[in-house]
Amino acid sequence: MWYKLASNPEVIESIYGSEIPSLEGVLLHEIEFRLDGGSIILLRFGPPNYPSNPPAKWVSRGNDTTSISLQLIDVMSTTLEGKGIVPQTFCGFSFEQEDENLLLEIKSDNIYVRVKFQHLYIDGIVAYRGKNGIEEAA
Repeated sequence: MWYKLASNPEVIESIYGSEIPSLEGVLLHEIEFRLDGGSIILLRFGPPNYPSNPPAKWVSRGNDTTSISLQLIDVMSTTLEGKGIVPQTFCGFSFEQEDENLLLEIKSDNIYVRVKFQHLYIDGIVAYRGKNGIEEAA
């Protein structure tokens, strides 16, 4: 599974248990290129499923949607094509290992991204209430 390629897969496991989110039909929120202290790309997306046993504070606040942030660290190459991210851009993500490197492809009708990098880090999971809710860190 994709999350096991990360240096900290327990972040996903602790929230989702055995119901790991699929990377098909994810809502792409953000792609950010960071140049502070190295070559990093931050991805933030909404997975298609909400955890069936979320933390108690998420339940008490009525949260029903999550957003996952990933850091792609030591980026070696990037391809970005298309018309850009428009509201409600649903994509398919795929990760694969190639020798000592990792590859990520993001595909949708209006965007194609391919990134070759060395390390995957799960930056965090936040929960919020639908579209108009306030994000709450796990």
